[in-house]
Amino acid sequence: MNIQKIDEKGKVLEECLVDFGIVLNTLYEVENCKLLFPLLCYIDIYGDTYFNRLQNPDLVDQFSWLKTMMPDKAIKDKIDKIVNFIVFGSKEVHLYIKFLGD
Repeated sequence: MNIQKIDEKGKVLEECLVDFGIVLNTLYEVENCKLLFPLLCYIDIYGDTYFNRLQNPDLVDQFSWLKTMMPDKAIKDKIDKIVNFIVFGSKEVHLYIKFLGD
């Protein structure tokens, strides 16, 4: 699963190659995951999911909170990579974060 920064016309500006599937699978094991992680739980592992600049801070917060619950260092490292990708440059008005499903 890849993550992209795209503009309003869908042009890919930057890409982050990360196996996000394992993070999602671990997320779904968290009790009350939809209440704790309302944005993360709706990332579609099989389809594409988009977030805008207004959602990005909440997305980062949810990933950061999820990281504190993860016992596995490899998963924490993947979350760090995702957060760093989202944070840098994600406040531009016409920039979107796109999670590409399988």
